[in-house]
Amino acid sequence: MLNLLSSQFSEKELNFLNDLLDTVSPSGAEQETTKAVYNYLKDLCALEYDLVGNLYAYKKDLVTDGLVITAHTDEVGFQITKITDAGMIYVRRLGGLDRQTMPGTMLCIANKPREIVGVFGKSSPHVQPELEKAKVIELDSLWVDFGFSNKTEAMTYVNIGDYMGVVPNHRFDIGMRSCISKGLDNKISVFILAVTIARLIQKDGLPNDFTAVFTVQEEIGCRGALIACQRLRPRKCICLDVGIATDIPSMKNQTTISDFNLHEGFGLCVTPDNDSAFVKQLASIADMEAIPYQYTTCYRPAAGTETSRIQLIGNGVSTAHMSLPNRYMHSAVEMCSLQDSASAIKFLVHFLSKA
Repeated sequence: MLNLLSSQFSEKELNFLNDLLDTVSPSGAEQETTKAVYNYLKDLCALEYDLVGNLYAYKKDLVTDGLVITAHTDEVGFQITKITDAGMIYVRRLGGLDRQTMPGTMLCIANKPREIVGVFGKSSPHVQPELEKAKVIELDSLWVDFGFSNKTEAMTYVNIGDYMGVVPNHRFDIGMRSCISKGLDNKISVFILAVTIARLIQKDGLPNDFTAVFTVQEEIGCRGALIACQRLRPRKCICLDVGIATDIPSMKNQTTISDFNLHEGFGLCVTPDNDSAFVKQLASIADMEAIPYQYTTCYRPAAGTETSRIQLIGNGVSTAHMSLPNRYMHSAVEMCSLQDSASAIKFLVHFLSKA
């Protein structure tokens, strides 16, 4: 694997990607992911956490009125709400994991040993009434089965309020162009931002007025980004995230959102949430450097991303949303392009070296 991708990523970078994809970081319990970033960057730049868990990376001092780039560290997940006398677990969602993909999905507890593994259970289709098979799956009709015999045994391993995520499951496709994993929303952007910082430091060093923020709690309302940018009051902000890839059979003839394809470059979003002049500036730079990108309209005209909250801070912030096409978003297994990731890193290194 490392030899096949050596032209795009170093062994250290790919090891970091593997470390990131091994983390479980549902909203409110992002520590595994931010710790992986901290360990990757700790010898390269200044780092600090705030009270909600955002991780800031910068050259020497935090500055206001500068450039901020964010990437959220949380993934969609769950939280334990009930443990029955029989040792079965009920949960609530943290973010919007697709309900249709939940049965049979394996889960683990954030910040606890990976050996504690459960599975979303429901009645076998053999014994379901026909009307039941046709119903939309509701979360309260599912339970998580860890194999516990009773509540007492369960509570030696799990507790009410524990945060849960999909068990790490990452793989690379045969051609080594794509990564397949849970939580690529948004661990792939975290990877892009951290590697950009490391490469930029090796090349020219970080700009004095630049701060990277690995944010928390995006999936439940972009809360970490709001706190970080209220603190930093940036002049400009780029938010790194994923977007809905449309190059799948079921979306072949759709017309409600723009085409967004794997392996054709990162996305620049054209929506009211983003400063059109800033987006055009970024596109112009990509054109001059012959770095592939795609214009996208996102899946709705406003809200749903960090730019929508950051744009409204203070007297307003000039925002741009850079995204990576993501197939099967908010399911237990997503797919993103490593080629698109390499293009995004190349672009950001060039942009920041000129900032």
